[in-house]
Amino acid sequence: MLVIVIGIIGVASYYAIEKWHSPLGWSAVKSTVEKISVWENGQETIIDPQGQKFDEIGEVLYQIVESPVGARDGIFDDNGVMMLKEMAKLVEMKYKQDENSSQSTEYFDFLFILEADPLEVGMGNGNILKGYKNPEPDFMQSETLYVVDSLTKNGEIDRSWVQELNGLLEDP
Repeated sequence: MLVIVIGIIGVASYYAIEKWHSPLGWSAVKSTVEKISVWENGQETIIDPQGQKFDEIGEVLYQIVESPVGARDGIFDDNGVMMLKEMAKLVEMKYKQDENSSQSTEYFDFLFILEADPLEVGMGNGNILKGYKNPEPDFMQSETLYVVDSLTKNGEIDRSWVQELNGLLEDP
């Protein structure tokens, strides 16, 4: 009986950490987003937070963040992420870091890989990096660590959101 209770508590804790429980969706968390930007060839383009594109992209990103987690594979530090920003096309969504934030997950910085050469950067299109404060910065020499994640469908990485985001970024 104790094992079952511990298992239930473990599963409940996992979902409490991984997911936000906001019935209002993107509109409820929009004010906690510090920025949404596109990185390509080391150049950052910040999406205007007052524009329609910010809401359209934010809605897609929020749905991805809210989706069940896929296969986790590896950790990147600040240096690895900077290299990735220089060599890949990705969208970054960063949340404000303060005690008043409605975000209930430990992650605050999300990188959504749109185009990347797996041989150069170690991952391909459709991967997601979730950034969190490094609990031991002296040990890893990095303020933030990023866990590599992905959405999966039938055992494969679900890349459908990549096409949707690329379409939104192409629209004027």
